[in-house]
Amino acid sequence: MSSCSRMAKDLVNQKLLLGKSRQEIVKMLGEPERYTDIKANEMFYLIREDYPSFGIDPQRRDHLVITFDPNDKAENAAIEVWKKQTAK
Repeated sequence: MSSCSRMAKDLVNQKLLLGKSRQEIVKMLGEPERYTDIKANEMFYLIREDYPSFGIDPQRRDHLVITFDPNDKAENAAIEVWKKQTAK
């Protein structure tokens, strides 16, 4: 497990981000990823991205996802894993 993955798990498990503002989180973690399909009340941080030995499309992506309440305070932080669907 990478140090980035361990840090993200610690942030989630210890609930260290909850109640913090967007600005506080950006100050702690840097700028989030800029995806076009992210909801306005979410921030995504890429933790891990795995590629096959050949090819350009990732097989797996792990993100730290932070969700904010209407007062712009973090109300949830979780690690979401996306895996490429393989043909059966």
